[in-house]
This record gives sequence, C-alpha cells and structure tokens, in this order.
Amino acid sequence: MALFALAMGVPVVITAVAATRRERLREGVLLKALGATRRQIGRIMVAEYAVLGLLGAAAGMALAVPATWALSKWSFEVPFVMAWGPAAAITALLLLITIGIGVLTGREVFAEPPMGVLKEG
Repeated sequence: MALFALAMGVPVVITAVAATRRERLREGVLLKALGATRRQIGRIMVAEYAVLGLLGAAAGMALAVPATWALSKWSFEVPFVMAWGPAAAITALLLLITIGIGVLTGREVFAEPPMGVLKEG
C-alpha cells in the first residue's frame, strides 16, 4: 500500500516542480548574476527540494498512519503495530526522488545566460 502511495505521489511531485519551474529558473539565474557559484546554487536547490521532500513525507505519514490504524482496528480487527523501518525507508526514498526530480529539472539554471532570462521577466 505504501509503495502504491509513493508511486502515485511521484507524478504529483513532478507536477509541482514543473509548475514552479520558471520561477526557480529565474531565481537561479538571479543568484548567478549576483555572483553565486554553481556549488552554492546547487546546495540551495538540494536544500529546497530536501525540505519539500520531507514535508511531503510528513504529510503522507500524517495521513497514512491514522488510516492504517483505523483499518487494522475496525476492518481487520488486529492490533496496530507501527513499522518504523519501512516508514523510514519510504521517507528516504521520497526524499531522494524529490531531490532527484528537482535537480534534474533545475539543470537548465546552469546553462541559461542571466541576461536572457532577466529580459523575459
């Protein structure tokens, strides 16, 4: 069930990143114009997507744990035992997927000349 939820969450993450792609490109180019190095911009992007991934994982767990408890109590009539290992693994996987998608979509920040993007906006 958790893997299904994770698989359904990936398109949501891709859509969220794609929706704000232009803004992120503009921010990255602006940082380049102000003198930020590639490494600094890369760290900013990774930190931003890590927070996004952690928030997504926390929201998913906040919805999944009570739902699983309710299913185990009322549908299956078994005691609920939280599986911390798989929960941590899925959180780490979601974090890696979010960072990966974010960095892949943000690669063009390094290729775009600052003046071209700043003139458009």
